[in-house]
Amino acid sequence: IKNINPDPMLEEGIRFIREKKYREGLERFTAIVRAWPNSKASGRASFHAARCHARLDEPREAIDWLEKAVALGFNDLTRLESDDDLKSVRADERYKKLVAKHRGN
Repeated sequence: IKNINPDPMLEEGIRFIREKKYREGLERFTAIVRAWPNSKASGRASFHAARCHARLDEPREAIDWLEKAVALGFNDLTRLESDDDLKSVRADERYKKLVAKHRGN
């Protein structure tokens, strides 16, 4: 799997989010992180895993995945602050600290 491009798996996971099949999406995103642990694809997959967890009302897991995403290079602050899927975690102190750190505050 290491020689395979992760993008099709990422796209499939995103399609599952659009279809509200969050558990299926999580399976794809988790597989990407396992197969390509320190890649940009893993950063993106971690962000999308956070979206799934937030939609599943699992805020602790959502923020864990957001922290992982940022650690792996995900740096789209606008998306982090505006994605509707993350609405449920924005009031959480860990989320606020993550955003502030990402901004350099």
